[in-house]
Amino acid sequence: MIWFKRERRFVRPEEGELCFFAEAKFERALRELPSSRQLDHLKKTLQAGDDHLFNRFREGENVSRLTRDRARFLDRLIYHSWNLFKWDDDIALVAVGGYGRMDMHPQSDIDLLFLTHKDNHHKYRDSILKLTTLLWDIGLKVGHSVRTARQCASTAQGDLTVMTNLIESRTIVGDEQLRLDLNELIAPNRIWSEQDFYRGKAEEQRQRHEKHGIVEYDMEPNVKESPGALRDIQNINWIARRIYGVAGLEQLAGRKVYTEEEYTTLAAAQSFLARVRFALHMITGKPIDQLQFDYQRQLSELLGYEDTPERLAVEVFMRDYYRSVTAIRVISDVLMQVLGDHLTKDTDSGDIKIVNDRFQIRDDLLEARRAQVFEETPSALLEIFVLLSRDKKIRGIQAGTIRLLREYASIIDGNYRRQPEHRELFVKLLESQDHLSVPLQMMARYGILGRYLPEFGDIQGLPQHDLFHIYPVDVHTLNVVRNIRHFGLAEGAAQSPISAYIYSTLRKPELLIVAGLYHDIAKGRGGDHSELGAIDVIRFAEEHGYNRRETRLMAWLVENHLLMSRISQREDISDPAVVQRFARFVGDETHLNHLYALTVADITATNPTLWSNWRASLMRQLYMETRKALRSGLEDLADRSELIKETRDTAMQILESKGIPAENIDAIWSSYSDEYFLKETPEDIAWHTEIAHRQQNVDEPVVIIRPYIANRRERATQILVRMGHAPNLFAAVATSIDEAGLNIQDARIYENHEATLSCFYILDEHASPLGKDSNRVERLAKAIRDELTNVEEHHQVAGARTKRALKQFPVRTTATLSDGPRYSMLEVTTADRPGLLAVIGQIFVKYDLRLHSARITTLGERVEDIFMISDARGHRIQETALKDELTRAVCETIDQKVDAIAS
Repeated sequence: MIWFKRERRFVRPEEGELCFFAEAKFERALRELPSSRQLDHLKKTLQAGDDHLFNRFREGENVSRLTRDRARFLDRLIYHSWNLFKWDDDIALVAVGGYGRMDMHPQSDIDLLFLTHKDNHHKYRDSILKLTTLLWDIGLKVGHSVRTARQCASTAQGDLTVMTNLIESRTIVGDEQLRLDLNELIAPNRIWSEQDFYRGKAEEQRQRHEKHGIVEYDMEPNVKESPGALRDIQNINWIARRIYGVAGLEQLAGRKVYTEEEYTTLAAAQSFLARVRFALHMITGKPIDQLQFDYQRQLSELLGYEDTPERLAVEVFMRDYYRSVTAIRVISDVLMQVLGDHLTKDTDSGDIKIVNDRFQIRDDLLEARRAQVFEETPSALLEIFVLLSRDKKIRGIQAGTIRLLREYASIIDGNYRRQPEHRELFVKLLESQDHLSVPLQMMARYGILGRYLPEFGDIQGLPQHDLFHIYPVDVHTLNVVRNIRHFGLAEGAAQSPISAYIYSTLRKPELLIVAGLYHDIAKGRGGDHSELGAIDVIRFAEEHGYNRRETRLMAWLVENHLLMSRISQREDISDPAVVQRFARFVGDETHLNHLYALTVADITATNPTLWSNWRASLMRQLYMETRKALRSGLEDLADRSELIKETRDTAMQILESKGIPAENIDAIWSSYSDEYFLKETPEDIAWHTEIAHRQQNVDEPVVIIRPYIANRRERATQILVRMGHAPNLFAAVATSIDEAGLNIQDARIYENHEATLSCFYILDEHASPLGKDSNRVERLAKAIRDELTNVEEHHQVAGARTKRALKQFPVRTTATLSDGPRYSMLEVTTADRPGLLAVIGQIFVKYDLRLHSARITTLGERVEDIFMISDARGHRIQETALKDELTRAVCETIDQKVDAIAS
């Protein structure tokens, strides 16, 4: 070896348990084995090393030790690989980034710096290429750069990421003096002062949080990059290293940077997340840091969670995850403030505004005026959030005051909650007209809200393991409150004008806010959460001074918060009988207005991507029709026959103005049922009739697509198909629409003596109408026509593969058949899978059934579809045996045939 030609400080990799295990194998592979067997031998050694670490992981060993041992293990491999090639004593191999701090998870990248004494990199080009190629060939993910110390410093000066990687460097092999020289060149007195570094990392974290959605809660969070994840802890360590010159926070004990409780909590949360990340790399064999649904169940099992009668193991695991990232987020906020204050050197400076005897505002942060405030005045634990709610200019709470809040939160007990002054303060907070959402979120994050409302504490971090509810229950609840307050703002009026109008007319908007706060409060207890939540809100209202009328209204809202959504999406709201029944249940406009606003706030806070213009139009239609009924008096609701006559007369006038004879119109309408004239508008009926009048040959299908019609109540693309009677028509059209990646929202099928008229309403993958995409419209129309050309032979159902996330939420198919107003009503609940509607259509053909309409509702991974069907003569299905056989066939066929298509 050539390492000691001159008196320089050379290093040799550290040794450890795993290194002794591998030492002989590395040396034999790299020195004695023929080159043809080297790679295979090294790959097996790497795998054996990982297996060794995995076994220790399963036995419960601390992950920080495992990741450190893996770094040492890689050091030995790279050290021996280095010695295969030609070098001199003017170059060193340096580990940077995560490898530099010896935090190597199973699939972590290996970041290497070839650090040279002189700018003569070309002399090492061949050796560097051979070494990095060898490492890649045996399966390591290597990133490398070749620079002198001055080149490193120059690059780092303009790139904070490079700077961050370099401050965690360590030499693997070679002259240590080269790295020490580099450290002098990147010292705070040369580049990136403590203040600049802090500001840069704070902005970097803000942008990262914004990219990942600001909140720490996500159903598929990134365990490394999301708010409250491992990167937040690393960020604090980097800043502490730059300011204090320490390797980690543990070396700052006694310097008043953190409290003992904060350090213990942070360490426990970091250990949990590190264990999750290590396990994720184990089960995937890939550098994946996102907790995708595909892996959450496996992770919960690997980490030792078990199902209980109350909770799935994966739900308990994710709840622990959410609580860990919340703890990190809170402490990270505090420590970032503390480190920033350290850099100002004078925490008594700043613009101070005295609020009262207990609080003041310093640099737009609210802070306690003395450490004993919450001990002297316990009500101040709530008062601080009332103050926040009244001044939007306040950015947040000062770090020391956050610590005091967390320290004194435990004094909020049953006796505290019974005090009239405390109840009055909480009501004042809910009554805030300026700024409510952020103070409530802070109350939850700092542990105050869950103490004051123990029932809220029970849902904190509680996941809802499905694709419909994309947030844990507590986050969803606070989002509902935010959405309600949003109705009172200008942008809220633009997004939901009816809700905004309703909000502006409410005498006490806080009643709606309390209902929003309690609507899901009983989730996870078992039983009907709406009924249990109503009991909770009654107790809250009685304790907080609401009168009987207000209490009854809030309880009614909580108990019925799902009703309006269900009726609008699952029932025929064009039927006056449906509107009349709903209007009688609601009783008055006060209940209707509150329920509509709460429903909109709830749906948009559940999963904004599922709140489409189509669903909005259904809700709007039900609201307007119900309000009209209530204003006219329930006893004066229009009779079905009167509505039908009005619709027919209006349509007739439109058609006669176009010169179509009345006898021709009557002939076309003669076989249509009353439902046609109840469901369709006069304008659409006239349009349909004109098409029928002009159609010369019903054997040639007419397919017309209206991408988007302005000022219509249906905000969807409308497809009209008219052709001779064909049993496979619905299945054929559904297949074409499914293959185009579009989603049917509603289907209406009408028959007269010569043809079938089908009206489909569809949305694209973004829950929007097709709009002006003429090419897509033309392709879809052609695909439907082609499919209908061979409709008699239609039996194949094509479909795309089921989406990744959907596969993780198996939904057992259920089917029920009951009597509807005119036809039999088949309700099908199953998983959302490609080809589903086409398969159901084929079942109807097999049993010689007629489909009259279909209402399609997709709720995340689950669909709840309703089909109005009859026998071949147009009558309800009466035979018990046939009913049982049909529902059984639906369940078995869907679970077998559709799964085969989607797999």
